[in-house]
Amino acid sequence: MIPDKIFIRCHSFWRNDLYLPLFGAFPGVILFGAMRSPTFFNYFVANPTESTHNSFAMKFTALITTACSITATAFAGGSKEVIAPTQSAPSLGGWFIGGTYGQLETEGNTDAYYGEQGGPIPGPSLDKFEFDMYTLHIGRDLGTQVAGFDLAAYLEVGFLDGESRLSFDSFPGPTPGPTTSDVDAEIIPITVNLKLERALFGPVNFYLTGGLGYAFTEASAFGAFESGGGFYAQASAGLIYNVNSELELLAGGRWLHLSSLDFGNDPLELDDAFAWEAGVRVNF
Repeated sequence: MIPDKIFIRCHSFWRNDLYLPLFGAFPGVILFGAMRSPTFFNYFVANPTESTHNSFAMKFTALITTACSITATAFAGGSKEVIAPTQSAPSLGGWFIGGTYGQLETEGNTDAYYGEQGGPIPGPSLDKFEFDMYTLHIGRDLGTQVAGFDLAAYLEVGFLDGESRLSFDSFPGPTPGPTTSDVDAEIIPITVNLKLERALFGPVNFYLTGGLGYAFTEASAFGAFESGGGFYAQASAGLIYNVNSELELLAGGRWLHLSSLDFGNDPLELDDAFAWEAGVRVNF
């Protein structure tokens, strides 16, 4: 019994140059062979009866139908599995969000500190400020390059919490004499930044950032609070480790411009400083 369909999978040469012509001629071969066979002769010549002819016609029709079915399958070709092309997530043009933690030390100075009497008190001594630094940022890759670096822009909000100790050799008041006080300073910078990033080796990238903005300030000593603000700038550089296409770990150093900050009526001044930082970033 001849099967309804025959699937032959082979190289395109065999299917196009040999497979189709072979099975395209198959019905003709069947018809020619049948006419030359003894069976055909006996049915149509030796026994020319109507019943004989009808019986043979049914068998012959089934044979031709099967041959045509094989030919149609041949010309239709074998089944093909269509695989849709996969598209990788773009490395640029997406949004990202991240945060860092760092620490820094900076010199603070004040030529005169105003006490409760409102007069200047000369000769204070201020220890180094030690700050904890926290930042959050959100931005977007711009889909362009500068000198081989991928360019991105982001908005960053930070919080710097620092403390120091202020000492006086002689402090006027009910109990004159040497005295000390803790000084707390808080800085909240808001900056607009640009980031340059390029591959270094393997999953490690190198980055540079720079930003400008404004910082809100507050200082307290001897129970008095003063607030102010001023121009703020920062720049950073470091390394990024790409855990996968969505998660990045980063570590580096940051320079902070603090000398332009004003603490209101508090004569506190801070020097520019360098900080270390580490953080994480998530790409969308």
